[in-house]
Amino acid sequence: MPAGDFSLTQLNSSIQELWDQKVEEARYAEGVIVNRVSNKSETAKKKGDIIHVTIDQKYVTVAVGADGVFVPQTYTLVTADVTLNQWRAVPIQILDQAASQSFWTPESTFPTNAGKAFAERYDADLAGLHGSVAAGNALGSTTDPSPFSKGNAQEALYRLADTNIPLTNLSFILHPVSYFGGLLNEAQLTKANEMGQDKNVLTTGYQFPLLGVPVFYSTNIVETGSPAVKKNLLVHKSAMAVAWSKNNTTEKVRATANLTLADLYVMQSVYGFAVVRSDHFVVINTAKLGSFT
Repeated sequence: MPAGDFSLTQLNSSIQELWDQKVEEARYAEGVIVNRVSNKSETAKKKGDIIHVTIDQKYVTVAVGADGVFVPQTYTLVTADVTLNQWRAVPIQILDQAASQSFWTPESTFPTNAGKAFAERYDADLAGLHGSVAAGNALGSTTDPSPFSKGNAQEALYRLADTNIPLTNLSFILHPVSYFGGLLNEAQLTKANEMGQDKNVLTTGYQFPLLGVPVFYSTNIVETGSPAVKKNLLVHKSAMAVAWSKNNTTEKVRATANLTLADLYVMQSVYGFAVVRSDHFVVINTAKLGSFT
């Protein structure tokens, strides 16, 4: 090496490392189901820990005799309870020394990311209610499951229609593998000419409805058993309910009361969730794996 030249090794101690000032976002499952079911939070504002949801009973006609006599029917209202027994929080604590030396500040990301964490939690809670579906409203094999198909969707819609449940305010909530590796394999549902679209769905990514019912996908859809089965859902809005007495409230407090020099950031919620009408949703059991051809 010529005299006076400095190599990378010789200058290593003087070369600084750089930190990008932009913090890349964490990824969360979006809150999908929570926005497609009943919200009883207005009732929760009245204080209390249990919301009783009243369900009317179906009337029937009775015969009236020639003498005008008839037999009155007895009706009993039933209730479903939403118990506000879930108290959860997202807490982070930043020590003063770290805060004084770091370019990252929690104020810039905490409210948004904590809110996303809660949305993910709410959907997981609601998806976990699949086991409370009415008898006869669970479709597909749990011992030899197949990928999701339009036939599954048709049968699920039939089950609700056959019990006079309106086909409005419905939503399909599928696991991504059931959507991308199942439904999108249906040529009838992806070809532009058959869908009435300008371009093929596989080109545009258009999330098409099925018989007018919007289709969503979520990684919060539950997987159970062996072989693994995805518990996809067709949900009427009134099938489940959720309510908050405290909804994603955020505060920043000093932690010095605990003899710690730090700022404590907390988002908290007090809420409950429940199946209200078990015959108003369908569980569609499909395979863990899809077909990507």
